[in-house]
Amino acid sequence: MESLNNTIEIQIADITDLDIIIANNIKMAQETENKTLDQSTISHGVEEVLHNTNLGWYYLAEIDGHNAGQLMITREWSDWRNGYFWWIQSVFV
Repeated sequence: MESLNNTIEIQIADITDLDIIIANNIKMAQETENKTLDQSTISHGVEEVLHNTNLGWYYLAEIDGHNAGQLMITREWSDWRNGYFWWIQSVFV
């Protein structure tokens, strides 16, 4: 019987992760909202985030080398607090 260490590794996504993020977002929209995303729109949207961290950034989780999930962080400026809020979005496990 093979033993797995089940270590979770977290990394900030880059452009090489484009396809897995797109696939996860498509699955998430289908599972949570029964919504079919347009492939071209989601592809361009994810690519924009990966190229411009001012828009946000993705974290990917892996267990034993296999994709286990993702989330996206976006920022919102608060003039009331003179600082940013981080919003957690696009969570998929």
